[in-house]
Amino acid sequence: MTATHDKRLFTFRIPAVQKSIERLSNRRSHEQLPGYLALLHLGIAQGSVDVDAAAIHTFRCKFLMVKGAPAANPFIQPFRSRGKGVKLTNKNTAGSYAEKSIREGQALSNVLEMVPSTQTGSNVAYRFKEDHAEAVLSAMLGGTPILAASLAVFLFRDRALRIDPNEPSQIIDIVRDWLNIGPNILGGDEVFSTLFVDDSDEFSVDDFELYEGESEYFE
Repeated sequence: MTATHDKRLFTFRIPAVQKSIERLSNRRSHEQLPGYLALLHLGIAQGSVDVDAAAIHTFRCKFLMVKGAPAANPFIQPFRSRGKGVKLTNKNTAGSYAEKSIREGQALSNVLEMVPSTQTGSNVAYRFKEDHAEAVLSAMLGGTPILAASLAVFLFRDRALRIDPNEPSQIIDIVRDWLNIGPNILGGDEVFSTLFVDDSDEFSVDDFELYEGESEYFE
């Protein structure tokens, strides 16, 4: 990151966000993919935390909720295994990621298992199965990797980033760190190379806007 921009915050312009959503929605992916991304972000792969569906719901509220959307369907969903385009979905996080949704034959059953826990409200916690990234690629992505930069622009559409807008490839570093799959994290390179493709060349300096707020609000 250059010295010129190392203390400046930028947000994504609306056309960049629209482009990212279109690019994501044009690729088939399972509707429960956001839950997997949430668990990567929370550190499940490192075994550092016990979480259940409540944590995934919090993630959905922070990163998928759309202001002005109907109360019954407040979440935007560019991840679809059927149909085309973007849709809005309901609040039923618990049902979507409950133990019955991880039963044999379901997509999540190839990726996750549930274990007893005293640290969650439901008394169970998620654990990734061995080779979870390969399972996600097959069961949830149909063998087609996720567009990493488009995912970052979509997820961080309401947040300011410390980034040099002349170097859009820095988006990849940011999203990798956020998902706990950075190059300095054990297994990070393997998960990234299995599940993601770098599409940062689809974005340019024109996709960024200087954030005029007084403090950083990236979480």
